[in-house]
Amino acid sequence: MKTQQLQPTRSKSTSQTGSALTSNGLLRNSNKEETNPHWTKDHSLILIDCYKLFRSKVGGIDIKNLKKMWEVIARYILEKHNLQYTPVNCENRWRVLERNYKKYIENNSQTGRGRKYFEFAEQMGTIFNKKRNVNPEILLTSSSVILNDKLNTEEILEVPSMEKDIENVEPNREDNTTKISVKKTTTRNKIKTQLHSTKYKKQSILEQMRIDRKHYQEESLMLKKVKMEQMLEMEKEKLNIKKRRNELLEKRNKLIEEMVQNKNFSNIDFLS
Repeated sequence: MKTQQLQPTRSKSTSQTGSALTSNGLLRNSNKEETNPHWTKDHSLILIDCYKLFRSKVGGIDIKNLKKMWEVIARYILEKHNLQYTPVNCENRWRVLERNYKKYIENNSQTGRGRKYFEFAEQMGTIFNKKRNVNPEILLTSSSVILNDKLNTEEILEVPSMEKDIENVEPNREDNTTKISVKKTTTRNKIKTQLHSTKYKKQSILEQMRIDRKHYQEESLMLKKVKMEQMLEMEKEKLNIKKRRNELLEKRNKLIEEMVQNKNFSNIDFLS
């Protein structure tokens, strides 16, 4: 039996399917089943904008992980656009957009295929333009090597075919023997030169990737070190506060003792 898809409502009241708003403004389904609303183009654009707005904040104090990010996005869409989507709705829609964009990039990067249309390509491109798994740098085909050093430019190194050159030579004529040998040697040299250049570029790309990874690890260690130093400073400050408080308590106790002793001496003098 097919379940009926629910349309997103613009009312903040509970829906007829048992959905209700939680205390933090998110949509909750009382039957413990996530809704699967229809996403219009405008709603999808809102989701993409929200992803760009909040993705960079993941790992901070307010948004510690991706699960929290989708909760924040759902609440933001509800408060700013009066649209009710659950965090799971937002996450699933984003996965669909991301998967379709990757297929779009993969199809348009391969030679011999017609270019596909993806209505959110421009918006998604601003998010994925630096991710290697979406825009591959090296594409290999049977007759060429495509080096995508920059995201919007492609350099194609054509590998010449020895068979085509040999086919153009008449095999029954003795005076063409030298020409065939020269052509074979020239073709081999061209292939070696181009493959060497391609191999060098591949090595350069891999080396740059290793350097980037090393820099990322160094920055991560530096951030962890700074965070640990800040935590140590906070602990030291707490200890100093406790120490000062204890000193004040000791001074107060001494004053109380002195006052009690002085009072006792005064009573003794009076009685004598």
